[in-house]
Amino acid sequence: MDNVIESKTFDFAIRIVNLYKYLCDQKKEYVLSKQVLRSGTSIGANVAEAQQAQSRPDFISKMSVALKETTETKYWLKLLNATAYLNDNEVKTILSDCIEIEKILTVDTVSTIKIFRMFYERILQDETFFAGVIGSISGWISTPSASVYAAAKAGVIRFVESVNIELESYGSNNRILDVSPASFKGSRFYGGKNDLSITGPLADEILTHLFARDTRFIPQYKEIYKAVLERYQDDPHEYGLHSFEFKKNSGRLDNRKRVQIGYLSGTFDL
Repeated sequence: MDNVIESKTFDFAIRIVNLYKYLCDQKKEYVLSKQVLRSGTSIGANVAEAQQAQSRPDFISKMSVALKETTETKYWLKLLNATAYLNDNEVKTILSDCIEIEKILTVDTVSTIKIFRMFYERILQDETFFAGVIGSISGWISTPSASVYAAAKAGVIRFVESVNIELESYGSNNRILDVSPASFKGSRFYGGKNDLSITGPLADEILTHLFARDTRFIPQYKEIYKAVLERYQDDPHEYGLHSFEFKKNSGRLDNRKRVQIGYLSGTFDL
């Protein structure tokens, strides 16, 4: 699967199925295990259905159901732990994965959807409306060591892409700009100082694409990222392995515990 968030929820569903088998075979538990099987596999199913949504409300509905099922699955996992069917070590990693998926859907994807839902009628009208969202190059490619962040951004990018197609189909001239940089140099986000001499030109580029009603802007696309995306599309799996090895060999990969979710995708309206 090329869609990171779809892949992550599918992998989680596999873990849930294996957990169900373990609870039935080893613990002889047949009630709670069915509850966690139903909700845990439903997360990925709804995310997958959302990718083929027929309309904006349909997409929002499917992703919202996925979020609800994630919250319910977290409850059943905690209950299985509290009732001694799963010990702390057994529940730790699968519960952690569930919480990360919940945060992906809550912080990045669903929050962005809710913001655009508020302004959708204005964007759809004939009156000019400029809007954009900060995605990331990580949402377009396999990103080992930052898989949760990449999954969140992939969800945002797919949502913007789908809404833009919908706007075009309805005859609206307005578009949402997906700004997907690899990094923001000259920003405190990376621990340095804000430097307008560096961020200013990028801001000008963003505004140029925004006013042109473009749908995507990847800084340094022709110079760097066109070739990167082509290599990824040729063989996503091989690209991911190469990316991981590059980070490992260059000392950019370690085992330190990191923040598990990315920052909230920013949106802006002029």
